[in-house]
Amino acid sequence: MLRLNVFDYHCSDGGATIDETGQELETLDAARAMALAAAGDAALDMSRDGQEVRLTIYVRDGVRIVAGATLTISTK
Repeated sequence: MLRLNVFDYHCSDGGATIDETGQELETLDAARAMALAAAGDAALDMSRDGQEVRLTIYVRDGVRIVAGATLTISTK
């Protein structure tokens, strides 16, 4: 099992949410999949205001970043 914090959100508007709890996952691929799913969920929440936002979700193994997902959301 890997001990990973998978939901560190960093937004282009300066906002950040750091996961202090983390989750135990079987593989790094599982962590990447969770990061992508979380990015999709965040895109639905963030796309309603009509502004462009860039969101990065980092996967950490404690301190070190081991993976991430970045997306840009723009709605008109």
